[in-house]
Amino acid sequence: MYKKWNTEEQRRAARQAAQVRYRQRHRKRVLKRARDAARERYYRDQPASRARLNAYRQRVRLEVITAYGGKCTCCGESESTFLAFDHIKGTTGPERAKERKSGISWYLKLRREGYPEHIQVLCHNCNSAKGFYGVCPHQQ
Repeated sequence: MYKKWNTEEQRRAARQAAQVRYRQRHRKRVLKRARDAARERYYRDQPASRARLNAYRQRVRLEVITAYGGKCTCCGESESTFLAFDHIKGTTGPERAKERKSGISWYLKLRREGYPEHIQVLCHNCNSAKGFYGVCPHQQ
């Protein structure tokens, strides 16, 4: 039989207490249901989540490229797909091992540090030439 409650707060408190008792008594069932629901949400939302994350990464990368001038320092290439970041004085193995950041985490680090002066934007051609030959052909 339905019991009359004096207030909405008492009704809410009784409902919450009943839910707590149920979760305690049926812990395994509740956890399995939660796991299954989370797994289903993960696979259902994965494409949209991946698209959002990729868009965020691209926005941050473009923001950092723009902060460093938006084009290759050497040849002037401005297509963001062709641009890369370069340590002006280069790095050694131990320095790179200490840094251990790449991609979005490195872009966020550059932004957090106020876009340090020891980094420049080069196109991949100029960056590779500088790495292999010590100087870009545009500089010769």
